[in-house]
Amino acid sequence: MKRKIRGVICLENTTGCNLACSYCYAAKKHSKAQGSSFKTIKKSLDFFYDYFSKSNQLAEFHLDFTGTGEPLLNFRLLAQTARYILSRKDKSPVFLRFTTNGLLFNRSIINRMKAYNKKNKLLFHFSLSCDGPFLINDLTRKDKLGNGIGDRLLKTIIDLKKTGLFQLVDNAVCTYTFDRPLLVYRLMGLVLLGFEEVVMKPYRGLDPKYRLTAARLKTVKRQYRELTDFLLSEIVEKRDYSCFFALFNPGDFFGRFLLRVYLGAKQERRCPAGDTQFYVDRRGDIFLCPSFSCHPETALGNVNKGIASSLLPARNASGLFKECEKCWAKKYCGGECPYDTYIRGASKPDRLNCQLKQFMTEEANRFFSVLKVKKPKAFKDINVFLEKKQHHYFDYK
Repeated sequence: MKRKIRGVICLENTTGCNLACSYCYAAKKHSKAQGSSFKTIKKSLDFFYDYFSKSNQLAEFHLDFTGTGEPLLNFRLLAQTARYILSRKDKSPVFLRFTTNGLLFNRSIINRMKAYNKKNKLLFHFSLSCDGPFLINDLTRKDKLGNGIGDRLLKTIIDLKKTGLFQLVDNAVCTYTFDRPLLVYRLMGLVLLGFEEVVMKPYRGLDPKYRLTAARLKTVKRQYRELTDFLLSEIVEKRDYSCFFALFNPGDFFGRFLLRVYLGAKQERRCPAGDTQFYVDRRGDIFLCPSFSCHPETALGNVNKGIASSLLPARNASGLFKECEKCWAKKYCGGECPYDTYIRGASKPDRLNCQLKQFMTEEANRFFSVLKVKKPKAFKDINVFLEKKQHHYFDYK
């Protein structure tokens, strides 16, 4: 029996960006803005739609313009792609999404997106990059002149709400650096701004200014413990689920452990890269994810020629190491991030990251254990929430 999947192809429609975030992994690409062609995007859609359909029962297919640049710099290409999707008569629905810093939205873009969604109400949806309330956001997210962008992003959010486009926002995507996790403040600020789903992810890279160290591990553990206590107090004392439900998703770093513990889901892979998700750059080269595109030697193939190298190394890179077999948390972890492993040049897991993920598993178990004692009726509300979100989380069922 074929496996029912949700295929995702991340696409690079431009290498340019209007910001200069200090932790960006793709900063070198931004110095020379180069756009993809509609021919490459069309070929990518056709190639991977067939690729997923041949080996699986394709439930839905997503083109995700979340790559190494700001997609609204090349909105013309998004519009061309939207028209092409609307012209297709596929058995499995095709959708278009992107992640944006939001500063380039204008009335023309807003009106055109609304017009496309009148023809297919689920065609366009997107995420907003925002690292928390604006004083925190502006610590690392700045424009080319080094200025914070919080005031401009607030104006964007207000405009999106006024025009009704904010309902197309999937979530706020928040990156925290290990020198300043500030987890509770980031989450609270984003929920107060109106985001119903928040994806908080740790910095991945080797910059000593931001990376995880033994000393910072103690800090981030303490802050995740404070976050757990905060979520419990909101539910138990106030019956307020807004922050918990915002975080209870497979994209958020802590949220994925909460989901896995709650559902008892065994993780054989860390992420869907190389399985149900790939990345295609402007040349049509295929990679595991956007991060790998900064290393051309890791290409798996090209949409014009097919996947040249075996996918076995990619699948192994996304799974567990030999050392992981003895780890008590492997069921909930899924293994090391393949990009982290690659840039470290290592063939074994990062011990600090392992300790952090073990701690996340412990905190997720503690959360539900305390909730079971103090607010057992909360589990009914959680089940109702998951039933509504089932189309997002089917990989965890």
